[in-house]
Amino acid sequence: MVVCDTLNIAGLEHAEAILLQTREYWQRNQKLVRNGSIEILMRLSGKKQISEAVEASGIRETDSVALLGLANVEEIPKLVEFFQTTFQNSMQDLKLLDLDREKARRLKKAHGLLASLPDKKLLIALQELSVLLIFSK
Repeated sequence: MVVCDTLNIAGLEHAEAILLQTREYWQRNQKLVRNGSIEILMRLSGKKQISEAVEASGIRETDSVALLGLANVEEIPKLVEFFQTTFQNSMQDLKLLDLDREKARRLKKAHGLLASLPDKKLLIALQELSVLLIFSK
């Protein structure tokens, strides 16, 4: 399970794409690192260094987080319940994952993408950056 700032996610489709991509590479036995949570974080952040990926997670400076992971469907409600029990003032809001103008600007800057890149192509660019990590080892 990965915990990161919701600002690192360009929508639900982005989160799903990163998780599917991670699973596909694991099935091919092409892991970036041994720890699955760290790998998801590396792919999400586009960073090939673990320390850079952890820093890019933004977890230290945020009050809205996303939980991402590859778990059995049966485990998900338990994980969400555990999180909400641990952080009693928390509430689930999938709209925090939505891509807005400010989030798109921030993601483009964080990933070194052109500011003029249309938001509709941002998801494709982020997915491609994630795939390229396997070649930069």
